[in-house]
Amino acid sequence: MVESTTLLTVTKSERKQPEVARETYELLKNLSNAGNDTASKGLIAYEILMMAREEGEPIDSTDRYEEFVDEYLALSSGSQIPEIVEKIKLLSNLHGEVPDAMDVFDSYFREMGSGSKSQLSLHLPPELCELYSYGLNRVLDRAVEDYTEGAFRDRADRIECKRDILEWIQDGTTPSHPVARDVVSGESERFDVVDAHEALMSEVKDWWERDDLTWDDIEHKQKGTQHLSKHKKDKRITAVANAWTNEPLTEQMTQKKIEELFNIKPRTGTSDSYMRLLYERYSPDYDSAEDAIDFDRFGDDIYMGKIPQFSAITKVEQAYLLNEAFKTHADENGKKTVRTEIVRKVMHVADWIPSEWDVEQTGRYIGDELQKKYDMDMIDKFTPSHIHLTQQ
Repeated sequence: MVESTTLLTVTKSERKQPEVARETYELLKNLSNAGNDTASKGLIAYEILMMAREEGEPIDSTDRYEEFVDEYLALSSGSQIPEIVEKIKLLSNLHGEVPDAMDVFDSYFREMGSGSKSQLSLHLPPELCELYSYGLNRVLDRAVEDYTEGAFRDRADRIECKRDILEWIQDGTTPSHPVARDVVSGESERFDVVDAHEALMSEVKDWWERDDLTWDDIEHKQKGTQHLSKHKKDKRITAVANAWTNEPLTEQMTQKKIEELFNIKPRTGTSDSYMRLLYERYSPDYDSAEDAIDFDRFGDDIYMGKIPQFSAITKVEQAYLLNEAFKTHADENGKKTVRTEIVRKVMHVADWIPSEWDVEQTGRYIGDELQKKYDMDMIDKFTPSHIHLTQQ
């Protein structure tokens, strides 16, 4: 039954007198007489309408609290879990009737089939009146029918279920709410929890092993209660490997993504150890990711002064941009060399290299990390202060 603790905001209301199906009216009367001494038919109708509402800003305090719980549940388990839980229904028995364990509307009311109407008087807040400005009687009839098939007495009951699921996710507490308990176990004689159980398990149980895992999924999990701590490095590597398979990145971008996702200091031994372990176990084909890079997005006119526009890019892209800038430098200025100090400053402004690097370190990085690994045909040789360019 709908609990008498249903709350309305202290606000103006509008009186409505819809003609509803006899079954609807009888259900509301039945619930009003079944222990709800302080709950009128109108108040119960309001609660059932609120349970069926799927859009709009919170209207009352119960709405706001459920939104709060939903946000935490979605963060901990997946954005679709709150909605799936709300749609859990009662299981029918062999006669097509719903069990009466929760004091819901008995099935015989739905079998009356008289087609007669009864007028109902209720007060609704302006938000609901605006939402159901047309066809309130049909909306209420449908909401009541859904209510008789649903697993929850009211929103407070539904919130309790969600809270129990959230506590189970966070600390393993066994749910006391019957629906939550069955969602977690996956077995029930009263509630249709199959979809909710499967969705929940796919999100929270060994989520790092999911074949469809994405980088955004990992980021989402790391912000919630299902995050992988630094002591779960093996599971982190598994998650990275699965995300990489679905969304390949270059080697540099992969390392940067690992650092961002797991809050690892860039260019450190810890970061490098993750990359080594990832390659040893899963051997990602970084070349295939590099082949997919769209160099056309950089445009045709590339010169040294333009390079700082392109930050947070991969090494292969750095090599391409420097090589094109060297071509422009040689073609337009007729130069055979470029000062390494100028290149160092440009690369520092673009955040390609650490600010403390000197000319020697910069030259070594360009030679070892860019020229040797990628096609930089404009570089002929290095001297302590200059990069000598190939003559075209």
